[in-house]
Amino acid sequence: MTHLISRLDQQNEMHCYGQKIECPLHASDAARVISGIIDQISAGANEVGTYHYCGLEAVSSYDFAEAVISSLLQFKFIQTDITSRLTKDDDKTLNFALDCTKIQNNFAIRQMSWKQSLSEAVKNYYSER
Repeated sequence: MTHLISRLDQQNEMHCYGQKIECPLHASDAARVISGIIDQISAGANEVGTYHYCGLEAVSSYDFAEAVISSLLQFKFIQTDITSRLTKDDDKTLNFALDCTKIQNNFAIRQMSWKQSLSEAVKNYYSER
């Protein structure tokens, strides 16, 4: 998100891929997950292994950029019109979504929606500048 906003500050046109699928994750959600695992291990949980975690909803880079732009407009952090263009690549979908079943089954950690924290993240970005 920060990279996207800094690019928007430099230009009024955004090019994003529609075939790159990701599950954004807010830092506070990552901290919640890490803290939950540490608490459970400290309490005696004996789970070892590799665990995956990501935000709940998968979204294309283009749709994520649209959501960020919408949030920027909502809070009036940008005043000018932004043109977002869907960049055509080789039509090969790149899916970076992770399977979070193991972390949910072993630590009862549920995925949170990245949409819930987007407005807060945008406001924090501008308050820190």
